[in-house]
Amino acid sequence: MKRIIIGIHGLGNKPPASLYRSWWRKSLYEGFSRIGHPRRNLPFELVYWADIMHPAPLDPSIKDPDDKRYLDEPYLIAAGASAVKQSILRKKFLQLFGKQLDRLKLDGEGQIIWKHITDLIIQRYFFELDSYYRNSWVSPVEGSQPVRDRIRSRLAEALRRHHDKEILLIAHSMGAIIAYDVLAHTVPEVRVQQLITIGAPLGVPVVVQKIRNEWGLNAGMPPTPDAVVERWYNLADLEDKVAFDYQLADDYRPNRHQVAPLDVQVVNDYVIQRKRNPHKDFGYLRTRELARICFNFISQGSSIGRIRRLDLQYRLWEKLLQWAKGSPQST
Repeated sequence: MKRIIIGIHGLGNKPPASLYRSWWRKSLYEGFSRIGHPRRNLPFELVYWADIMHPAPLDPSIKDPDDKRYLDEPYLIAAGASAVKQSILRKKFLQLFGKQLDRLKLDGEGQIIWKHITDLIIQRYFFELDSYYRNSWVSPVEGSQPVRDRIRSRLAEALRRHHDKEILLIAHSMGAIIAYDVLAHTVPEVRVQQLITIGAPLGVPVVVQKIRNEWGLNAGMPPTPDAVVERWYNLADLEDKVAFDYQLADDYRPNRHQVAPLDVQVVNDYVIQRKRNPHKDFGYLRTRELARICFNFISQGSSIGRIRRLDLQYRLWEKLLQWAKGSPQST
């Protein structure tokens, strides 16, 4: 059976769909090269929904930071980091994550003390979540259809179109909420072999409660959608403020296939102007952990000999590309 990788992005305005899709591909290519299995012709589709909420995409040619269409975080090839540096970072991340969990506690009346949730969640992310969950909110671009329904339909259409293939779905940030909702309620009949959530806010209490509400639950753990039939990997950098409660295994119970979230700590290495953004999609997409999951998925059923031949073919191809560009290998 044929296989495909489908991605869905997170909130906020984005560059034009074709450019953004190519940047997701390039990020995945970086990850495959890092694990020694370079690939170029990945079966991949990006579900793009930024245009539903934003009339005009971000424009890489605009240089004025005050322009609403200014793109401040374009795709950049990773500069690279040594294993020693990553090991030190991981230790710091664990310490930071423990402090963040300590801040999220209940007061004497059992109410969430929201002031301890990061400024990013409250000031930027929560507003977008509120807009998504208020299904009466209408798209400023597409008119009468409520924005939540329109966004969900984009992913549902892609999943239905590829229902005859084995699917690996990668969902970033708010895209993880959309993916969960679509798999649970919109197209539960479509089988998704593997789900990868990256930088997902699915552990944030207000999101968990919204998900409970849609299931008709007052309390308890909502289920992993039955549409996910093999694995659910949840990847998070421990400095990612959107995924500050990254441990989903204690928030979602197994589905009827006994699939539950498997939490994986990663290092998101996206850096621009010497500032790191541990939530950026490009950084997550090129992590070795995600690359191994994707590689194992697309390589199922391939012989060792075929894998080695393809490895050699694409290594030669990458060297030719580097020679043609006159630049050294950057990943």
